[in-house]
Amino acid sequence: MNLEQIQKELDSINRQTNIINLQCKLYTAYHSFMYRFMNKDNFKVYTFRNHYGSYMALGMAIHNTYHLRQSILKQCIHLTKSKNPTIIKLAAIPITTVYFGVLFGLWHIPSFTGELAIRIYFGMQSAVFDFLVDKESTFQDIPLRSIIK
Repeated sequence: MNLEQIQKELDSINRQTNIINLQCKLYTAYHSFMYRFMNKDNFKVYTFRNHYGSYMALGMAIHNTYHLRQSILKQCIHLTKSKNPTIIKLAAIPITTVYFGVLFGLWHIPSFTGELAIRIYFGMQSAVFDFLVDKESTFQDIPLRSIIK
């Protein structure tokens, strides 16, 4: 083998090593993102939906149901076809419950999207950090003797 062939072989091995190191970095960044996205660590940032979002949904559902009380009473009058206030109030209980349940579910949507945004942010932050970290401190270079057979 002459000097040019040896240099070409070493360049080829160097390219292969760089590709393998890039694959290792991408793999680590992906797993870091998934680890943080799935909240497998004990970093308690993701309480937004679990606590505050549910409280907000409860408050907004009560507020909206309160503002819809006239509409609910009109629907009860239409459904029962009665002028008796007791019958109308009894009919309003299940209708109000359905309204409240649907509104409570709908008001959880902003908290779900808020939690998703927080998880994506921290997952991407973790993945970008792991991708940009210096490969010398994370991965050992693959010895050339293991590639050359």
